[in-house]
Amino acid sequence: MSTGWLAVAFGGGTNSTAMLCGMKDRGIRPDLLTFADTGAELPHTYEYVAMMQAVVKSWWGIELQTVRKLYKGEFNDGITGQCKRHGQMPSLAYGFRSCSVKYKHEPQDRLLKSAMRGAKVTHAIKAIGFDAGEGHRVKPEHLEPKPLTKKLTLQYWYPLVEWGWKRCDCVAAIKRHGLPQPGKSSCYFCPAMK
Repeated sequence: MSTGWLAVAFGGGTNSTAMLCGMKDRGIRPDLLTFADTGAELPHTYEYVAMMQAVVKSWWGIELQTVRKLYKGEFNDGITGQCKRHGQMPSLAYGFRSCSVKYKHEPQDRLLKSAMRGAKVTHAIKAIGFDAGEGHRVKPEHLEPKPLTKKLTLQYWYPLVEWGWKRCDCVAAIKRHGLPQPGKSSCYFCPAMK
């Protein structure tokens, strides 16, 4: 991992929870921790995120901040609102991946830019919870710094891949910390669900 100001994307599922457990084990403290609410998460994910807010507060004294995609300055039901407004299914149903970009990446990056300016830092590391079995999702270009703005740069870090943690290691880490297993994290109508 490169050194720098650390932002963590928490999805409310097994991998991102295990990533936090691994950071706790290694004495790594996030500077920013965000959960992107699409407005259509499974009910158990919202419950788990609420529980983890207390956990991260006790571990590091920081808030788990919820971010959302805004439409005309308001939340407006998130991805479900967009589907209703346009009379369409989520973009993944048509072979595109803009759901994650619009409803997860963009809101998190918006807060990240603001937090970096507030902390007066120009470079951040953003931790993403792909496990070692998903290492194929990590492309070499993802590991290089990229511009967020003219003055701010961002570099992705995949701790679980770096640590060699597969799904079973993630489950074990959560258990070791005495936390309940989170369950599947996704929109309740995601076309990618089995």
